[in-house]
Amino acid sequence: MNLTKEKYIQDLLIQADLYRLVSLGLEVMDWENQSIFFENLEEFLSIDFDNILVIDKNFYQLIIDLLRELMIFKNQPLEGEYHRLFDLQGGLSNSEAGYVKIEKGNILNDITSFYKALDFPYIVEKVGSPDTITKETGFISFMFLKEFALLQDDSLSEMEKEEKKEILKEIRFKFLNDHYLTWVPEFINTLFETTEHRFYINLGKILQLLIEKVH
Repeated sequence: MNLTKEKYIQDLLIQADLYRLVSLGLEVMDWENQSIFFENLEEFLSIDFDNILVIDKNFYQLIIDLLRELMIFKNQPLEGEYHRLFDLQGGLSNSEAGYVKIEKGNILNDITSFYKALDFPYIVEKVGSPDTITKETGFISFMFLKEFALLQDDSLSEMEKEEKKEILKEIRFKFLNDHYLTWVPEFINTLFETTEHRFYINLGKILQLLIEKVH
């Protein structure tokens, strides 16, 4: 495998990990979810970043520093701030339908068509609307993993891999532009205006950096 391709593959995996971490961090921070988040965070931070080949180490270093700061909250209760942000009357909306002027039914039908096209297992996850920040962010992570798995599939020729990779990239581009990027920047800005809690501020900054990368 040539060096450029190896860097590209590592980049896919790290982006998948980062979107998954943000998705987990924006779930309800009860004891179980908080434990899952910090287990995943510790596993990610255990990577030897000095010896990997990713395309843009400086970019990822900014995110890694923000993630390391989150470790101070490992044994601190986060559920209260989560509920204050998202569950109180007049709180921050965490779903696409709260930000775009399209009938909610149309949004949900379109989003679920993306999920079904790639067999994203959103149906078996915890109850919740498919247009939430956690579901949509998890789907982006899933798409990066799908591309990684495709490039590792030895049953396909290089031409077949390239054709399927282009299809996946087109789906990701369309999902980002038709859905994710239409509301998540506003969600992040509103998050910054609504909380001073470093856990959520850092998650917002990480997500902001990630979506700047995909532009």
